[in-house]
Amino acid sequence: MLSLCQGEEVIGVGEYAPMSGIHPHAIEDALHQVQSFPVSMLSSDLFESMPQPLGYILSLAHFHASEKKAPKKECPTSIKLAALVEANNVNQAVQLAQGYLAQGFTCLKIKVGSLSVEEERQKIKTIAAIGDGNLSLRLDANKRLTLVQAIDLVKNLKQIKIEYFEEPLRDIGEAKELHEATGVDIALDESFNSMVDLDRPHLQYLIMKPSRFNSIYQAMNLAQEAMRLGKSVILSHCFESEHSSALYALFIHRLALHERAHGILAEGFFKHGVFASPLRSFRGTLPLTACYNAIVRAERAGRGLQRIS
Repeated sequence: MLSLCQGEEVIGVGEYAPMSGIHPHAIEDALHQVQSFPVSMLSSDLFESMPQPLGYILSLAHFHASEKKAPKKECPTSIKLAALVEANNVNQAVQLAQGYLAQGFTCLKIKVGSLSVEEERQKIKTIAAIGDGNLSLRLDANKRLTLVQAIDLVKNLKQIKIEYFEEPLRDIGEAKELHEATGVDIALDESFNSMVDLDRPHLQYLIMKPSRFNSIYQAMNLAQEAMRLGKSVILSHCFESEHSSALYALFIHRLALHERAHGILAEGFFKHGVFASPLRSFRGTLPLTACYNAIVRAERAGRGLQRIS
């Protein structure tokens, strides 16, 4: 039930359901059934024909069931993480970066575009300086900059290694000009529409949020095709729960992308039940054992995947 309040007065009460005829108990029942079916009985294509978010949620259950039955491979036991510096205030952004460095992170994504180009440049230079050359830096403008502003920003950061610039421009069609003027590689996220978008040399990175797709397998197929084209795939999150974030780690494990820093862990994720001080304990990485423990804990609590967002 959803209550609408104005001050202390309740002005309306209604039921909120994401889709007609689908409610938490129905989703929970479906999850249990999917996880109890032999994996071979279910086609991964089945989930893509379902509406969001049902197909995605059920595909996660199926993916987890297949992952439990898959033979264990000799792979790294942890996944490298990137931390997000989102503060608009320069001093606050630098303080955040210092905190992440103390917690063991070596890859930071810095949000830009809210301040003047000069202020953004100073913010980036200061963060790079406190990293003493040991930081991998990424920029994300969320489509806020014009081509002139983006060129001005990047051209004056020549001494700083920028791994990529995510969604730098209001008009992504100008990305080639930005790359040619500065040499910076471009990362697509919201602007990605089809594989045609990746068939350009300056578009070198694809940021993936699996829950934007109808199925975890649809996301996996896209990631594999992007890698076949020589692109780098970075996993990120929208509003995932601890449980689905843990499954993302298994997704990364399946694709053998351990050494690529991923943005799947935000402040507060895994805070309950894994470590009391999660980011410091992780030291910039996410142990797979913590992910397996989170999944088991969620299943024992009977939550499963219904709390995906």
